[in-house]
Amino acid sequence: MKLKSKSTIQEAIEWKVLLLSGEVSENDVKKFNEWLSKNEENSAAWSKIQESHRHILSTTQTIEQELRQKNKNRRQLLISAAGVSCSLLIYKSLSYSSGNIITTGIGEQKEISLPDGSYLMLNTDTKVDFEFNKTNTTFKLVKGEILVNNAKTAENNLGALSIITRNGTIQTLKSTIAIRDFGSDDNLISVNLYNGHAVISPDLTREFFLTEGKSVFFTKTLIEERKKIDPNSAAWVEKKIITEQMPLKLFIDELSRYTKSFITISDEISQMTISGTYSTQNIEMTLDLLARMLSINLKKLTPYCFILYRHL
Repeated sequence: MKLKSKSTIQEAIEWKVLLLSGEVSENDVKKFNEWLSKNEENSAAWSKIQESHRHILSTTQTIEQELRQKNKNRRQLLISAAGVSCSLLIYKSLSYSSGNIITTGIGEQKEISLPDGSYLMLNTDTKVDFEFNKTNTTFKLVKGEILVNNAKTAENNLGALSIITRNGTIQTLKSTIAIRDFGSDDNLISVNLYNGHAVISPDLTREFFLTEGKSVFFTKTLIEERKKIDPNSAAWVEKKIITEQMPLKLFIDELSRYTKSFITISDEISQMTISGTYSTQNIEMTLDLLARMLSINLKKLTPYCFILYRHL
């Protein structure tokens, strides 16, 4: 079908940018479906945009970069000493005697304010055991992912924060730091040091220093090369995943951390790459948007089982 209206193409581009932005509501999805099914011209325009996605990247790149920069700036506020606030879903007050255990369920996040002035943020499916006294605070990351801002501990003349992991101990003072345990299968711990400095002591090798703005993976015996922090690594504090040319299989693995549902993809689409901002709050809506963006199929086998595939 020949496209007669330039405005229809522009509308399709605007929908493309919105769907990539991660700021999509259920009402937006409803309006998009109504627009898509309104007439053949809209459907043809959307197909045209999908087919020529690489050619319109130059048109949408500036808008997408602005959206990512906006999210990055907001994340920087969240992880700064002044900006860590009630940005997450749940705030929970605890008594801080020795041996507190804090957990989050799958898809749940928490923010804790400690008496020493530091903040602890827990991502999905995380368990932390900690001890607090007048001279120091010790966290034991049993599983999951945390972000800690302990910038005020130095102001209060308190000692360094110690974080114990399955592979070794991290000590830091006046910093913002994120640690993730990838589980027993991968046996990896990742550390992102947003500001300050840290000493990492793996159980079976020498300790090493991590400087501000650096990221590293380590095991009990191996320390990988230190790299610059991925600017999108803290997107989880806003309940988002931000991708840039991420393989679909890896994205689904990340998204699956936030749901009890089972999500699988067929082999022929597993290496497709995606870019954009995706919500971790409404998994089904995210999968639906993903299917539309990639022109693949989404089938809901049960209320808790989804498959992504492509018809041959």
